[in-house]
Amino acid sequence: MKLTSAVSYYSPSHPPMKYANGLTGGQAVALEFCLVGLQTSASVSIEDFLFCVSERILSLHKTHGRNPLEGHDVGGASFIVCQINQEKITLVLGGDCFALVKNEEGLSFLTGFDEAAFMAEDKDNCVFAQCLKEAEGNKGHA
Repeated sequence: MKLTSAVSYYSPSHPPMKYANGLTGGQAVALEFCLVGLQTSASVSIEDFLFCVSERILSLHKTHGRNPLEGHDVGGASFIVCQINQEKITLVLGGDCFALVKNEEGLSFLTGFDEAAFMAEDKDNCVFAQCLKEAEGNKGHA
């Protein structure tokens, strides 16, 4: 019995897709995030900044023939964005990351943990473990 999964596992015979300059999808996403950050004025709202980042990353994926809106597996990145102004401090967490925040009320642990993504990855890991067993431990064949 062969099991299949929607997630692509990387091996020497199935390397990750490369974007410009030999970057993986996740590396390209991180670079785009940083580039938008360098080009954005501090007065831009955090929401507008994240919208701009999202649009640039979607465009990047589409340029390379991948569209997450059509179910393509694309690189991503976890992030925390912080904006500080006179009235408030805004933190936005995306992906599997955390922030430890200290204020007058004490310490707070904030997490961007995505339980649905964790469950999907756990299921895929079980499928891969079964494929690895069927391939007698050969990761390249699994």
